This record gives sequence, structure tokens and C-alpha cells, in this order.
Amino acid sequence: MTWGRAAAIHEAGHATVAYGIGVRGLRAVLEPNGGGFVVYGEPGTACAGQRREYDGAGDDYAVTASMFTLAIVLAGQVAQGLAGLDGHQPWYEGGDRDQIEGAAVDLVEVLGAPAALAPRIIRCGEQDVTAWLEQSWPAVMRVADALHAEQQLDGARIATLAGPLPRPALTTLQNVARSLWTRYGARRQRAAVVA
Repeated sequence: MTWGRAAAIHEAGHATVAYGIGVRGLRAVLEPNGGGFVVYGEPGTACAGQRREYDGAGDDYAVTASMFTLAIVLAGQVAQGLAGLDGHQPWYEGGDRDQIEGAAVDLVEVLGAPAALAPRIIRCGEQDVTAWLEQSWPAVMRVADALHAEQQLDGARIATLAGPLPRPALTTLQNVARSLWTRYGARRQRAAVVA
């Protein structure tokens, strides 16, 4: 498999999850050097009418936006794994790993939990994203095929290719977020009120 094809699958993972979440301003691009990127608007824009699904843990909007961001950045590596590709191709060695770790740290900070719990958050996110991408794999591959052929897709083209998708269920991530909020965030809030 060529690097361009592998990059298309990787970027299609990001793009399909972002589309499934409902993020606006979506665009996927393959670069001539075999790399690629996905541009998307603030994941929180997808939260506006749907936050009730993920409430119960701290600032609902911030928690939901952080979970969505983590899911989107995890999706590229997960798609590569599902396609049978090595998840650590040289052109992704730094970028995605740093983004994944950063998104997990952001989420644990929003929850008021220690940064040392970020790896647990990543594992939960990987579990949820893997389940959703497995269910939506034909859509991911349609996006990857078109991205490989066309080199660039806008949000409307991604939507046409992907078709109707189930909303990603971040159940494991949501449950861990609630647990961490109960254990750390709520305690910090109560301590701040008392002080």
C-alpha cells in the first residue's frame, strides 16, 4: 500500500468521525508528500442541541467538546489499525500522538482530574472510536477512496460519500468522565465554595 493510500485512510478516519459528530467547516486534504490533514470547526459547535447526551460531568459544554476533540484526533490512528496498517507510520510519528495526548490532558483538566489519568482516557476513547468506525467502515472507505483519488474533499462531499451515519456513541468515555468528575471535579468545586 502506498503512503498516499495509507494517509487517505488515516485522514478519512478523522473526517468521518468529525462528520458523524456533526462538526461544521470540515475539509480533508492529501499533500503531495504523502501526508495529509483534516480541517474542522470547533467541535463544540456540534454540542449545541445535543449536550444532554453527555451531561453529568462538570461543565457540560467543555466536557462534550473535549470528548469530541479526543474522538476526532484518535480516529486517524484507529482507522489505520482497522485497515491493518501500522499505527505509527513515520509521517504521523509526532503530530497525532501529540494531539491525542494533548486532547486527553485537556479532557482530564476539564474534569478536574490529575493529568496522570490521560492514558486511561485515551484507552476509553480508542474503545469507543474503534466500535464506531467498525460500524461505519464502508463510509470511511468511501471517503478514503475519494480522498485518494481527488486529493481534497470539502464537508459537502464528505457528507455525500459517508451518507447517513449513526452518531458516535462515546459511552465508555462518557462513563469514565462522569466517574472522574464525581471523584475529582465535584470535590474541587465544593472545596472552592467552602474556601
